[in-house]
Amino acid sequence: VRTKVVYTTSHTTRDSRGHSHTRSTRHTAHQRSSIVTENLCVATFPGEAAPGLYQFPFQFVLHPSLPSSTNLPDSFGDSACLAYSVAVVLERPGFTTSNLVSRAMLEVNEAIPRAITPARATDVKIVNLACCIPRGDMQLTGSLSHNAFCGNEAVLLQVELDNRSSEDIDCIAIELKEYISFRANSHSSSRQNILAATRLPGLAAGSKMPNTSVSLTLPPSFANSTLRTQLLTISHVVEVRADTPCCKSNPALQLPVTLYRAPEVAAFVVPPQLHQGEEISYAQPVPYHPNSNAMGSPILVQASVVNPAPPTMLEASAPPQQVFNATVMQASPMTTPFV
Repeated sequence: VRTKVVYTTSHTTRDSRGHSHTRSTRHTAHQRSSIVTENLCVATFPGEAAPGLYQFPFQFVLHPSLPSSTNLPDSFGDSACLAYSVAVVLERPGFTTSNLVSRAMLEVNEAIPRAITPARATDVKIVNLACCIPRGDMQLTGSLSHNAFCGNEAVLLQVELDNRSSEDIDCIAIELKEYISFRANSHSSSRQNILAATRLPGLAAGSKMPNTSVSLTLPPSFANSTLRTQLLTISHVVEVRADTPCCKSNPALQLPVTLYRAPEVAAFVVPPQLHQGEEISYAQPVPYHPNSNAMGSPILVQASVVNPAPPTMLEASAPPQQVFNATVMQASPMTTPFV
């Protein structure tokens, strides 16, 4: 996970005449953290390697609850991403000889589970005029048949409203919202998007709207899945809100949902920007073509190649109300060449 947050500090001084002067300075904070790491030795050479072409096929199994790759483009200087990569290191002996390193991007799409239980929420709001004059209350109830969705799916919602106040309701707004927050060295940034929205007609004072079915259709593709890491959090909710005239209280409720990016959607068109101090850039992936004339090492490490084990997650946590099926993984097992 890589994050970048631009922030401003101000310093005020006074001159000999007592006049104050404020100078603002822009700063950029960077931070990185690892979600999962796996090290695999595929071959060793007891002596010198003869000149020629070598190929070392290897594979590894992705953890079943790895979140999808995510890229949040620069907005007012702030950006964040969750990126996966495969780095191949050829260790060379000698203090004056550097190792050869190549790193390529790896796009990950997580498995799509079903919801554990339906979601339901109720909000009872006392309606006040100008914050202090009571005008009765409203009870708003919303429920979902399930709470995990991917692109082009319909979010089916049941809405019920009992207007026990003396105020009319202009309309009932239903919105699928995305909340994004990330931080870099204690400096935070946040964004908010509306992925889908619809409205129901208003309701007169003292009347009741029976249980009504509402459908929100997700766009065929969206950039971000629901995820939570130490530095980056992306959450999604279905918000139901009864909008009343100005200066009145609005009953509202939020139903958390989990969204999964469609497998055909790629997070990265180009690799993420390197942070200051990083020396290993990203190379373009090369398709693996076995070469019968290629050589291998005298000692080929086979144990990890035959039965690769899922690595241990370091810091990412699965979103709540979520079930993963370890036998269904969009991007594993994977075979990667070392040429």
